[in-house]
Amino acid sequence: MWRSLKKALAPRQAQVLALAFDGYSDKDIATILNITTDSVRSHRCHARKQLTLDPTLLHTHD
Repeated sequence: MWRSLKKALAPRQAQVLALAFDGYSDKDIATILNITTDSVRSHRCHARKQLTLDPTLLHTHD
């Protein structure tokens, strides 16, 4: 499933989501990726929108 999700997202969106899934806070993610917390929130928001556009991604059998 992660492979399908990763293909649907921009690379930075995938990085942000992967770190968030691992339990990192927005502040931690921003530090790790050397971006602002606003950018982290933006990437998460855009990733959610992208995944909402193609709900079949959540029903894969990887």
